Amino acid sequence: MKAVFETPTHASMIHLGHLLGAESKAGFVLAFHGDLGAGKTTLAKGVALGLDIPSVVTSPTFNLVNIYEEGRLSLYHADFYRLSSEEELDILGLDEGRSGVIIAEWASLFPDALQRDHLSVQIEVIEPGRVVHCEAFGPVSVGILAQVAARWAVGVHE
Repeated sequence: MKAVFETPTHASMIHLGHLLGAESKAGFVLAFHGDLGAGKTTLAKGVALGLDIPSVVTSPTFNLVNIYEEGRLSLYHADFYRLSSEEELDILGLDEGRSGVIIAEWASLFPDALQRDHLSVQIEVIEPGRVVHCEAFGPVSVGILAQVAARWAVGVHE
């Protein structure tokens, strides 16, 4: 299943992420793709809100993975950008994240590291906003994306 979301404002990116987080289930994996500054971390902030995580979500660029455990589900927010091999993925501890939600920024660098059931999220910059292209791979991701698309279709995004 595929869906496209136009997010003309920062608030609409947060809202889309919030919907994704609210529909998330344990073991859900989001693979974020997009250029530097495209809005990957902004979308992750929304996912955290949808998971009822009160912490301020920051980019995991220098930590490689930020873990937020105080929500409805834990959030493992990883950045593959600075990794040079799949062996380095082991240090991120993403296997522990299977009981929560995993966001992998720059996931296209290690596509084989993703589980079969995941949601691919490509963020395209179209000034002044963004267009978010989602493709679900697997039944869990298809169900979540269908729910998000239905809620997006009837919601306010500003």
